[in-house]
Amino acid sequence: SSKIETTPQGALLSPGNLADWRDAQAEQFVKHRLKLHVPDADFETSNSAQLYKSVIDKFIDAGAKICLVSFPTAPVYRDYLYMQEPVTLERWSAAKSFFANLAENPNISFVDHSGYYDDPTLFRDPDHLNKQGAIQYGPVLHDACFEGASTRDVIASR
Repeated sequence: SSKIETTPQGALLSPGNLADWRDAQAEQFVKHRLKLHVPDADFETSNSAQLYKSVIDKFIDAGAKICLVSFPTAPVYRDYLYMQEPVTLERWSAAKSFFANLAENPNISFVDHSGYYDDPTLFRDPDHLNKQGAIQYGPVLHDACFEGASTRDVIASR
């Protein structure tokens, strides 16, 4: 049986504590994840970006307000990210710029919280918050995206 909890708002709350990981375990995990996460070359003109933009446009056309989020990552993830080859770092930068540029539309906001937390006890692994981190981060994200919208919409609650 899964230990992941789902809140009434649909948030997934995961157990785990990155502080319990050995350094070598975290390093191996991050190296693998970074290979999976590398953005496409020429990201802005890539099929992935164009498909993403077309989906966003459909939501905007339907009257939605969109919040694009670069979620918190643990320091070990960020440290290894910034040790990547320059060409890989350029891809990350181009992808982040793509999302930030989308937020020039008044119906879209972009929140970069990738470096928001340094406490490993808030992460289940190097690139996912655990239950404690998600509960703490939910209201922060809510305020960043929706600037004081109704508290009944908070992503995760205690």
